[in-house]
Amino acid sequence: MSNAKWILLVSVLIGINVSWGLYILIKDTPEPLSSEFSPSVPTDEIAQRIKSLEETLFKLQHELAATKATKESLEDALQNSSSEKATEGEASTVTDTQVQAISQRIAQVEKSMGALKKEMNEKVFVLLGGNDKIDFTAEDGYVHATRLAEAGKHNAAAEGYMKFLEKFPDHVDARDIAKKARANFMKAGFKQRAIDIQKDIIEAYPDYNEEDYSTLARMYFDMKHYDEAIENVTKSIDLMQPGNDQLWKMMYRAWYIELGRPPEEGIAAYEEVDRRRAELGIENKQMKDKVQKYIQRIRNRMKG
Repeated sequence: MSNAKWILLVSVLIGINVSWGLYILIKDTPEPLSSEFSPSVPTDEIAQRIKSLEETLFKLQHELAATKATKESLEDALQNSSSEKATEGEASTVTDTQVQAISQRIAQVEKSMGALKKEMNEKVFVLLGGNDKIDFTAEDGYVHATRLAEAGKHNAAAEGYMKFLEKFPDHVDARDIAKKARANFMKAGFKQRAIDIQKDIIEAYPDYNEEDYSTLARMYFDMKHYDEAIENVTKSIDLMQPGNDQLWKMMYRAWYIELGRPPEEGIAAYEEVDRRRAELGIENKQMKDKVQKYIQRIRNRMKG
């Protein structure tokens, strides 16, 4: 196919997708109901709204898939056109602006889908009767907790996940569900609850301790509890095989030390990374340069 025909095809596809997307968003998206429901609102009205949202989401999912396919075609056309025109000394007919336009459309659709999903989950929450009436101990109880999380009700979601785990501690996805409870407690601002759950995860799943100690270290770091962060990232490092990954985690530990300990200890921590790298015979210029840069950063601060 010639460049002219290829570009015409892509342009038509773009036009179809944009027009279809606008048609869906303007015509088929129902008028939003109030986000606050009183007990007087009929449950069948809420159920109908949920159905409308599901139908709109289904259409948007199709548009998103088609638009992403169009973007890929456009990018291929841009690459092919640029290559051919460069050989002939001419400018490419397909432009980056066209790629950016379709990328913006994808972002708009994804944003619309996110908003609709959030509203749908809020309606489901109301339809179920609120947090007090949801049965998190049912076999699908964690699904209700996930809906609450997606609706932004993080504390209720976290409590729901924990109630489910109390009933099904040996569930095949128990570790992942516990991680979701931890994440939602963090988002709700209950950081100590989140840390306690992470400690329980470490105790219950020793095969994942390298990853889980690192997660606990980052949680402490975000709270500016640097000593605890250093302690737990060290435990993670000790469980790793020697190599680049271990060295990079040692860089993180050095950063924690830099922020939480006297400057001399920060310098020593970075020097330890470089010494260990040399011992392993690993030539990593990026890491070596970063070590020197960060050591100089500390020394500059020491000078005032």
